[in-house]
Amino acid sequence: MKYIFGPVPSRRLGVSLGIDPVPLKTCSYNCIYCEVGLTTCLTTERREWVPWKEILEELREYLSIHGDEGLDYITFSGSGEPTLHRNIGDMIEEIKTLSCVPVAVLTNGSLLWDPETRRAIHEADLVLPSLDAVREAVWKKINRPHPSLSLEKIIEGLIKFREEYKGKIYLEILFVKDVNEGEVPYLLEYLRKIKPDKVQLNSVARPPPHSWVKPVDEEFLKKAGEILKGEIVCGFPGKKGYSPEIEEEILKALRIRPMDLPELQSLTGKRKVEIEKVLDKLEEEGKVRRVEYEGKFYFQGV
Repeated sequence: MKYIFGPVPSRRLGVSLGIDPVPLKTCSYNCIYCEVGLTTCLTTERREWVPWKEILEELREYLSIHGDEGLDYITFSGSGEPTLHRNIGDMIEEIKTLSCVPVAVLTNGSLLWDPETRRAIHEADLVLPSLDAVREAVWKKINRPHPSLSLEKIIEGLIKFREEYKGKIYLEILFVKDVNEGEVPYLLEYLRKIKPDKVQLNSVARPPPHSWVKPVDEEFLKKAGEILKGEIVCGFPGKKGYSPEIEEEILKALRIRPMDLPELQSLTGKRKVEIEKVLDKLEEEGKVRRVEYEGKFYFQGV
């Protein structure tokens, strides 16, 4: 399948079946920490980046074979910013006729200043925007936005979306060492205006596109969590996903993001020795590579 991936174990969503509605890597940001890699198409243009009816056909095919039992969410995420697809609202509406599984949208929140974008995701059950900084210089350093974007408009969009949207909003703040730790008191001021249902604090957990990008320490996250009244979401819940074709599923997952061995075990439900055999084969074929980051080994699609 080209547009449907997983189910994957998600740090924030349990077992999530992913929908990837934009090409790799099409985004309005070029974040220094992005596990998917550097943005190759930096844009704010909302259009039909991939055929949305083909996405739905793949989802129908998946559900006809596997059903939706065990899924916690069907999630728009993947290779870039999903709200760039102008038909995301049509897809959400149609998905709700195909399955009772809640629909989530993982977004950087950069397009929520646009009323049309806000309306498009209005029927999602859960929206997970991000806000890593509220001071202009820090925002530009960590998120490296498209030049047409305005931080002030983005924050206004988040506030308006909260006023209009009846579903749940989980706002993620990702901290990078020596970059945005100083944002905590400023973020607190704006969180009172945005009023998310939940604040989730994160840090760099997988190999980023730049070697100098490092995670903050656990003690900092704990203190930030106390101030911002947020939960720390680093790590995985360890729920078990389902994969009928282990090699294909592993390869597809690793093309989306780097994963370590325990995560791949959680994804497939297979024993460590079975996963290692598949990884050895994929390495020999030049389809995956091992990457060391912060003393841990990850596997990444080539």
